[in-house]
Amino acid sequence: MHKFFAKTHFIGKNIRFLPECHSTNDILMHQVKLGDAKDGDVLITDFQTKGRGQRGNTWESKPGENLMFSITLRPDFIKAQDQFLLTVVASLALCDTLEFYNIRPAIKWPNDIYVGSKKIAGILIECLLRGTSIENSVVGIGLNVNQDIFSEAYATSMKMEISRMMGREETLSRILISLEKFYKQLRTEPSTRLMELYYSRLLGLSQERKFLVKEEHISGVIKGVDSVGRLEVLIDGKVQKFGLKEIKFLGL
Repeated sequence: MHKFFAKTHFIGKNIRFLPECHSTNDILMHQVKLGDAKDGDVLITDFQTKGRGQRGNTWESKPGENLMFSITLRPDFIKAQDQFLLTVVASLALCDTLEFYNIRPAIKWPNDIYVGSKKIAGILIECLLRGTSIENSVVGIGLNVNQDIFSEAYATSMKMEISRMMGREETLSRILISLEKFYKQLRTEPSTRLMELYYSRLLGLSQERKFLVKEEHISGVIKGVDSVGRLEVLIDGKVQKFGLKEIKFLGL
């Protein structure tokens, strides 16, 4: 992986590879705080000892079989209240890449990518704010590429979906190219177009689903996501909005 060079304008022009580390997000965020990280820097590893997901979850990955990396961005054109748009951009980049390989993904709110009922990728974005804008962001991505045995039945990989080994460097290149494409689109165009693309891949949109809310099992219809990233669910005739820790999917 250390010989990889991205065919992009700025994302991935500086790629650092570590055979093992505790967390690519933590390392890049530390560099950001020290002022040692540039816009578009990428840190990739073969194995994370403390890889993290949302809700404090860990990320299972066998060494050398998948993609685990983080990217630094300086999206000072995005207001702090709109930082969910970075998750939109990363989600679309992953979907774009998987679709190139004839894999049909869906975005499970807020930051997971699924194929059918199985998870194939996850995103963790952390931001440093300055006033009402985002000064720096670290976009962490984990994508199951060639692993074909998981401890959890709900996981899948590119290899499992298309029955062949995948080149990790080629896959990474496509992700970074797509990420830069959607990131530039976010900078130059109204976000409504990106949200349209996001909704076209949003798992369960306009469908009734079962959720856990405050330890109560409920049913509701997913209507969308609001401007700050809260899930909008129609429950008993009224649209309610939920943050990350306020609602949980019960089955897909």
